[in-house]
Amino acid sequence: MIPAFLALLAGFLFALAVHMQRKGLDHMGDRKGAFVTLATMAAMFWLVAPFIIERAWWSTEAALAFAICGLFFPAFSQRLAVISVAQTGPAVSSALGAFAPLFAALPAVLILGERLTVQTALGMALMIGGLVASAVGTPGNRRNWPLWAVFLPLGASFIRGVVQPVTKNWMDTADMAFFSVLVMTSVSTMVAGLILVAAKNRQTRENERRGYPWFGLNGVFIGLGVLALQYAVALGDIVVAAPLASTTPLWALALGWLVFRRERLGIRQLVMALLVVAGTI
Repeated sequence: MIPAFLALLAGFLFALAVHMQRKGLDHMGDRKGAFVTLATMAAMFWLVAPFIIERAWWSTEAALAFAICGLFFPAFSQRLAVISVAQTGPAVSSALGAFAPLFAALPAVLILGERLTVQTALGMALMIGGLVASAVGTPGNRRNWPLWAVFLPLGASFIRGVVQPVTKNWMDTADMAFFSVLVMTSVSTMVAGLILVAAKNRQTRENERRGYPWFGLNGVFIGLGVLALQYAVALGDIVVAAPLASTTPLWALALGWLVFRRERLGIRQLVMALLVVAGTI
């Protein structure tokens, strides 16, 4: 039950992070926000690293594999996620991002030899139904965001999903889950820094300082969520951990309605989230 609990915890932490992103975007641009998020994640893990990692790990092929994954995750997936929240809102972004289990499960079955059951296939079908419900407007309740925006959270979920079986393939021990996150966040921070420096428009927003705490908290929640998910993947099967981590839509809707008061619960949003969550369960 430990991998299942860790995966559910990851889903809750990712939902908190979605709302932190939304708060941060009120004061800071997405490029700088992504860099602050990743830098916070990397700093947090480096503070703990001396007590967990072994020096020999740095000279292994696993370190190289994790570094390659870090070029894409969480750097580009985080950037896509931040833009997605700005375009579609926390609930829609989280629900579309819940497509990650499909991208994670297929490589896990084909490469790692994990078992694909009828139950898993049914769950994936329900998730696709949720995605369709979120992308197609209904009379009297049309979406207020462009249709192309669905590719933002889908792209983030694709990167996040594929990274799970790739990193699991290189984990010899459970503690290497922490090592994988440390390496990926460190590389991703450098990638985000290069993107920020290369940006032509780096105008500073008014009251930008108010965005730092929110994106800092975003980094803490995402970092702990990724760490929980990596440990869940290391200790259990991806076809179980990945779907449970995608209960994020339900958490995001509940938090947006009860705590942050920024999300309106329409019938379409509710159906979308319930279909995706039912499929992951």
